Amino acid sequence: MTVKKKVFSGVLFDIYQREQEQFDGSIKTFELADRVNSALVIPTVGDQILVAYQTQPSKDYRYYGFVGGMVPRGVEESAQAREELLEETGMSSDDRSLWKIYTASTKLDRQTHIYVARDCQRIAEPHLDPGGEKIEVRAVSFDEFVDLICTDQLPLTHMRADLLQMKFDGTLDQFRDFIFHG
Repeated sequence: MTVKKKVFSGVLFDIYQREQEQFDGSIKTFELADRVNSALVIPTVGDQILVAYQTQPSKDYRYYGFVGGMVPRGVEESAQAREELLEETGMSSDDRSLWKIYTASTKLDRQTHIYVARDCQRIAEPHLDPGGEKIEVRAVSFDEFVDLICTDQLPLTHMRADLLQMKFDGTLDQFRDFIFHG
């Protein structure tokens, strides 16, 4: 068994290295980046899905994104998803469930947890990070939501692949049912 050793600790990433003996007897060093996970939310209100039309300090343009964000180390993804929903939309839901967990790759240890929050109710005003977020919450239909993802206007590559597969397999209505009814 090879042992990984942390060689760098950053704000978002920790870098690990491990040595591995090759078939010819030589030793090769491999690296793995470990990044904090993300918790994203697909919130619904009636037959609409809420998306974030936003800009961040690192971007000079507006784009569609999910409600959600990074999960601080030591915080449960479901708790962070609930917190992000409240902060970014001012809404809450008693009907939440995990839809899917995406893993980045074999060289990047990071997971994206996607939750559905059904029948959201406004309980407060949004409380955005004043220096780092400008978010306008927009309501879209299920078909518009799928189109945003499949045309890369709402970028999440793994989810785009899943939705295109559902379209091909004819199972998109099952996903729609899960989004709105659980």
